[in-house]
Amino acid sequence: EKEFPGKIIETLAYTYTRKPPKKTRVRHNVMPCLCVIECDYARPIPESAERDTVDMADYFRAWSAQTDMLYVWDYTTNFRHYPHAMPNVYALQGNLKFFRENKAVGVLAQGAYQGRHADFAELKTWLLAKWMWNPDLEMKPLLDRFFAGYYGKAARYARAYFEKLHEHQRRSARPLRIYDDPGESCAD
Repeated sequence: EKEFPGKIIETLAYTYTRKPPKKTRVRHNVMPCLCVIECDYARPIPESAERDTVDMADYFRAWSAQTDMLYVWDYTTNFRHYPHAMPNVYALQGNLKFFRENKAVGVLAQGAYQGRHADFAELKTWLLAKWMWNPDLEMKPLLDRFFAGYYGKAARYARAYFEKLHEHQRRSARPLRIYDDPGESCAD
């Protein structure tokens, strides 16, 4: 901090380093980047009962108690199979609100960049861009606007498919993970 005044040093809080230190304190110029890789993506972080996600919420709170510069590396796609459906749109806004409440100053939302047009990637990118400016914007008008503008005459069919995917996930007791096997995640 004294050696590099005015410089911000980012460090990953990822897998085994995601748990904040108990004795060491984060310097004022250090920005931890909390990677939420182990979460259940079917529901917003504070609403999930999955153990890994509950732990992640606790880590967030503990990190935010130590710093005013928390950065987040979030995930929005299935990394095992990019074109496979990842019905997590209804969790994205709640996660951004949770990040804001816990002093996040930035979010990287890594999506399906290898699977162009897969998994509603454009919709997720557009929604996240809107919500990063204002996480309180209502979802339904945004969805209506996107589907009408992007899909045109096919909007109602694309929207029906989108809603069916998310309805299936909401009814499932299975968590939604970024490395789910496509054959297993649709089994129930």
